[in-house]
Amino acid sequence: MEIVSAARWMVREGVRTPLSWILGASLALLGLSLGAASPLGILAGGNLNNSYLGSIWFLSSYCGAIVGLLLLDRAGSVWDELSLARQVWVGGLLLVAVSTIYGCAGILPLRLFGPELLPWSGALLCAAHWSAQASFVQRIGSSLPGKCIALACLGWWIPAVLGSSPAWARVDWVLSPERHLEAHAGSIETSVGALVDTIPIVAWWVAAALLPTRTALKR
Repeated sequence: MEIVSAARWMVREGVRTPLSWILGASLALLGLSLGAASPLGILAGGNLNNSYLGSIWFLSSYCGAIVGLLLLDRAGSVWDELSLARQVWVGGLLLVAVSTIYGCAGILPLRLFGPELLPWSGALLCAAHWSAQASFVQRIGSSLPGKCIALACLGWWIPAVLGSSPAWARVDWVLSPERHLEAHAGSIETSVGALVDTIPIVAWWVAAALLPTRTALKR
């Protein structure tokens, strides 16, 4: 019941929040504008370039995680009344939902330019990875801008700085949501490989569960 009630609350708050509409519309327009920019190589021979599709999903699902953090930050004392396990469970599911919705907002308009889409397994894992890191960041107790910056550092900037160096492959495996899109592009993922890909996601949620609640910090 907590999930249903929290989902209804989140939908109401999302509808009332101008930023959620602005981001959603911006992502949809971004996909359309980039898809139409064939001179830039985003369209090749009438087909969509998977690298650009992955980048759009990566950015869009990140924006969805930011909106999820904004909505959870507004929950205030109502959220603090939930038990630790329910905070991690309910918050994680809601973050996954919002991150996936915004990912779709950015990528689905590109169906106008071709039939190709990202592998949904990799796309969903990318959104789940962002959401797991957002669950961890949400429990830090910082301001919302601080959480947004921390999330960008963990899942975006640090992996970008490390690059594709083999020495940092394990760090990239833990931090980078984009890795799921690269791993699943152009290949059929085995059930064992898909299970291994979930390990960093589960690890972030476990780490979030081990952090003290904001109420405990105040005490």
